[in-house]
Amino acid sequence: MTKPEMHPRERERLAELYSYSILDTAPEKEYDNLTALASQICNAPVSMIALIDKDRQWYKSNNNDDSTGSPREIAFCAHTINAVDDVLIVEDMRLDSRFAQNPFVANNPHAVFYAGAKLIGRNGLPVGSICVIDLEPRKLTIAQIDALKVLANQTMQLLELKRRNQELEELQQELRNKNEEIQSFASLAAHDLKTPLSQISGVADLFSDLYSAKLDDEGLSLLKIMQDSASSLNNLVDGLLEYSLSDKLAQEEKEIFDLPSFIETIRKPFCYNKKCEISINTSLQDVSINKSALQRIFVNLISNAHKYNDKAVAKIDITASENETHYLFSVSDNGPGIGKEDHKRLFKMFEVLNQEDANSQKGHGIGLSVIKRLIEKMEGTIEVESEINQGATFKFSIMKQHIYAEC
Repeated sequence: MTKPEMHPRERERLAELYSYSILDTAPEKEYDNLTALASQICNAPVSMIALIDKDRQWYKSNNNDDSTGSPREIAFCAHTINAVDDVLIVEDMRLDSRFAQNPFVANNPHAVFYAGAKLIGRNGLPVGSICVIDLEPRKLTIAQIDALKVLANQTMQLLELKRRNQELEELQQELRNKNEEIQSFASLAAHDLKTPLSQISGVADLFSDLYSAKLDDEGLSLLKIMQDSASSLNNLVDGLLEYSLSDKLAQEEKEIFDLPSFIETIRKPFCYNKKCEISINTSLQDVSINKSALQRIFVNLISNAHKYNDKAVAKIDITASENETHYLFSVSDNGPGIGKEDHKRLFKMFEVLNQEDANSQKGHGIGLSVIKRLIEKMEGTIEVESEINQGATFKFSIMKQHIYAEC
């Protein structure tokens, strides 16, 4: 028996093998189907997908018994990876000096015939083979040899798919980690800014109460700029904090609750102001939704409809219905409306329209991007229907449950 030699580019070959993260993984039907097909095509009782590790041969699929491999020094496929051609065929191993004294030939199972097709990685180096074995001398037809090559290519496609999926998962995990880091930083930064901002606002307000009577018009104007700037920055920090927590909010569990009562609790604080009227139209009762996220969405839309309204009384209409897959909601108002050219900008982060609220303050373009993010994470959509001087209607949907196609 001649022990198989190491591949001339063994280090690179092993690196290619390890890149697939396939060694010592559980059996998989896709690979077992290929070895079953190899046995059927070649009319051979034994077939295997063998990968050649540093000092062993490991079977990803073995249709003969439950063994998972053998030492590399007695592995038939360890010779295959060193062969000149892509397929190594030995019609009678008893007559071949490389195999005659091999324990698998001289002893049980007394293997005689062997044919193995290289499994060639993307760098052109072999990582193993798909092989067939028989207990009597054999020949393969050209068609059978070609079929064995095809099965080898199919095996490599499965390995490449596994590698790409793993790389994709690693990339997704890296992105998730970075996203969590950014969210943590934004949350921490927002919290750290809140205290000094509150102090600035408090000092400005106290200064106004104590000394406004002693200031001339220019001084009062500068003080007003300071107060407005602090208020605006405080609102921006609140928005950033809200955005940083949106992912966590979207992951909260669904709960069953009475929808009309839920909307009524949101409506009441706004209607203490006689300049706001809110109507609710729904036949739904108990719903199963992420309650906290839905509350954030409604509060944002109703607050906007109220703040940016230019009428003596802001009239807001809320509807709720459902179809087979989603809950459907809308929030309409009688405000100044939004030009069609601005509809796409409306939900983009930090996109600010020229509208000012009732206190002559502009937003920071965070609120609607947050609720769009929430809605999409709950597998829904949001859109706006509006024209100048025609009010606005925000329609959004939320997935009721995952729907699986029937087999």
